Amino acid sequence: SSGINAEWPLRPGYPGNLEVTVIVSIRTKSNRGKVKGTFLSLDMTATCDQATPINLTFHPYFNMDGHDSGSALDNKLTVFDYAGYLPMDPETVLPTGEIVSTKGTPFNLDISRIGDLITDVPGGYDHSFHLCSKSGFVVPAAEIASKDEQYRIRVLTNQPGVHVYSGNFLDESKGKGGAVYGKHGGIALEAQNFPNAVNVPAFPSCILPEGEEYKRNITFSFCF
Repeated sequence: SSGINAEWPLRPGYPGNLEVTVIVSIRTKSNRGKVKGTFLSLDMTATCDQATPINLTFHPYFNMDGHDSGSALDNKLTVFDYAGYLPMDPETVLPTGEIVSTKGTPFNLDISRIGDLITDVPGGYDHSFHLCSKSGFVVPAAEIASKDEQYRIRVLTNQPGVHVYSGNFLDESKGKGGAVYGKHGGIALEAQNFPNAVNVPAFPSCILPEGEEYKRNITFSFCF
């Protein structure tokens, strides 16, 4: 494991001096000497000398059919045990403050091929889902699988939500081996608090009180 420690004094305009520590660890699970899974875990803690908003996450992109396979729309996506999704205001690109049932909508993600649903989502997925997990417990939040379901990554967290972003603005950047990552070339699953929680009283609070410790975990389980 390795650790990252950083301090942000009064930047960028937030109150207080925020000290953040992220411990990154990798472990494997084996059975009779054969590796059955690999886990990448981020333990994030923070303290501040004044009450301040905080919402830490991790934003990797995944394409389970291979980084150089083009679009990730053949990937299959599942969001686990959620109460609904957060509709977005098209002008502000922020949640409206509602939590809406996914029944009968393209947000009902249950081993769903992303390309079969995204055409009914103007602009593509860039939405948060309200997880039903009890506060403090690390539970499965979402899973993305290759089109043949042979390769999977599961996201586990104690965050109240998971944000699904379908790479709507990937800009043909070149990456590993010269591969080009265009629109929908990767899917991001960001475990986090609800966006705009600072302005919506009904959302879980994102305010870290003075003297209290912020503790969040995001774990990626790789299954092949």
